[in-house]
Amino acid sequence: MRSPAPLARKQERKGQLGRQFAALPIKEEAGETVVMLVTSRETGRWVLPKGWGEKRLSGAKLAAKEAYEEAGIVGETMSKPIGSYRYAKQLPEGRSVECVVKVFPMRVHELLDTWPESQQR
Repeated sequence: MRSPAPLARKQERKGQLGRQFAALPIKEEAGETVVMLVTSRETGRWVLPKGWGEKRLSGAKLAAKEAYEEAGIVGETMSKPIGSYRYAKQLPEGRSVECVVKVFPMRVHELLDTWPESQQR
């Protein structure tokens, strides 16, 4: 997986907003709608699985990839975002870059027992 810091530093130098894409994983369970979150590696807070854009992936595909890598969530991500939000992404050495995150709803089909970042979260 590519490190986000070089991309964030490049955007910080240009004064641009960072662009990230998030999944909003939703599952129906016992007649209730459940929203699934992951813990942040840096702070341990509950967050949506998200990541930096990649040239070869659409926002929806990137959101699905991040849900799989960060939480072992497999499902169908809608092609259009339902909204967006901004936040200050903390970078090494105390710097930050403002990011806009487009959020894609995802219907969860399966939760895997192991996934790429299972030992990190």
